Amino acid sequence: MLPLNPRKLKIVALSLFIVAAVFLCLAYWPRPWQTEVDFLNVGQGDAILIQTPYGQRILIDGGPDSSSQARLGEVLPWYARTIDLLILTHPHDDHVAGLIKIVSDYRVLQAASASATSTSPAFLSWLRIVNASQQQVVRLVKGQNIPLGPKCNLQVLWADDGQSANNSSAVLKYTCGEFSVLLMGDLEEKEERKMLAELKGQLSARVLKVAHHGSDLATSQDFITAVGPEMAVISVGKNNFGHPSSRVITRLTRYGVQVYRTDQQGTIRVVSDGGRIWLR
Repeated sequence: MLPLNPRKLKIVALSLFIVAAVFLCLAYWPRPWQTEVDFLNVGQGDAILIQTPYGQRILIDGGPDSSSQARLGEVLPWYARTIDLLILTHPHDDHVAGLIKIVSDYRVLQAASASATSTSPAFLSWLRIVNASQQQVVRLVKGQNIPLGPKCNLQVLWADDGQSANNSSAVLKYTCGEFSVLLMGDLEEKEERKMLAELKGQLSARVLKVAHHGSDLATSQDFITAVGPEMAVISVGKNNFGHPSSRVITRLTRYGVQVYRTDQQGTIRVVSDGGRIWLR
């Protein structure tokens, strides 16, 4: 093997230094104060990533299979391997199964879930992996407030013990400045009406994640009026349940809400600077 020319060695070393310097500048350069909510295209299921202006990453549900890991990798840089808070809204497979791979491959600092449990293999596998990482799954409590930084917080609006896993879904509201998004899990109309009666003044949000993949069992006209969203996102894929219901879409559009669907638009990235909202 021929020895390298000293001049070439200097050029290579200088090039590597420049590349490293550029990378560090990009990594630590001050960014605009903005937040992003990514509704990941995971098929017939839910997976939502919140990225706060303060650097926290909150993953809510994980979709029906390991494809959610790939979708997560599309919105996060390769070096971002930490999830600050992972929340399971309820233990159905289309929300929990994808979390198994994610918990194995990412460093999860805290895991939390609603009160409902399940004996499904997917839920038990997720629970076992989280416990193996020497973490306890914190139970979400209705009325709980999770501060994330000045002007930003995550509220647990609903975490009731309903008669089904869907109706035990945790309902979350993320607020950052004048931006707000209401995440409904799979809550159905019976619990939705109870929530309306108790929390009507707290439900308003600019973005609505429509409950139960657009099922006609939720998202009544009274509920839409109480929330008053500008934009609605339906996380849905190929299914045999008739999701999303044309009646739900009609109710939303009649109110003047712009409707987006992951089965049509793919991953939907909503960005806000605390005032304006735009899609990326």
